[in-house]
Amino acid sequence: MKIWLYSFFFLTLVACSSPNDQPVDLEEIMPKAAADKQPKKVETEQKQQFTTSLNLDLLKENAIHWDSVSLNEELTIPERFAPKQVEKFDYWLGGKPITYLRWSFKDSTKSMNAFLNWMNCFGKRCSMVEIGKKTNIQKTNLLILQNDTCIIQLHTLDASLNELKKWKKIYLLDKESKWNFILMQSKFGNVAWTNYVDEKEGIIAPTLTK
Repeated sequence: MKIWLYSFFFLTLVACSSPNDQPVDLEEIMPKAAADKQPKKVETEQKQQFTTSLNLDLLKENAIHWDSVSLNEELTIPERFAPKQVEKFDYWLGGKPITYLRWSFKDSTKSMNAFLNWMNCFGKRCSMVEIGKKTNIQKTNLLILQNDTCIIQLHTLDASLNELKKWKKIYLLDKESKWNFILMQSKFGNVAWTNYVDEKEGIIAPTLTK
């Protein structure tokens, strides 16, 4: 009986060790993960190039310039209201950053709707900002302008409020311009509410509520 078993195992070993068989690569027979089958992506992606719709010559004429600039990817409340164009960037002047945000809308209804909803949930704490009320709404130097086609915001913690006043001056240069709301605030003061119609800037009074 034992002789028969030994003969069986010997014949089996010889059959499984045919000289025509090639060595088996384990990597060929083991299942591969789906990620391994995909071509590897380049680890370092090319950074998006900064472009702007602003008139750089006009900025230069009004003493606005920057040492460096980068795109701002922070999500904002006005973006929830389907602007047709968004422009956001940070620029540095003397090591101090200034943030520029602009949302352009299809018409006055969309622009006003975005602005009022933003005022109802303003800042990281989603605080309600009462139209015309003099209070500190954000702990930075701040400028916001709203008209029938766009909303613009500039803010900075470290740069002077005078930097934002230069921007305000530029936006009021156009004699045809009309701004429904202009908010200007220093980081330690209260916001001033004005509008700009027929080349005149007027004060906006607080909204009366019953």
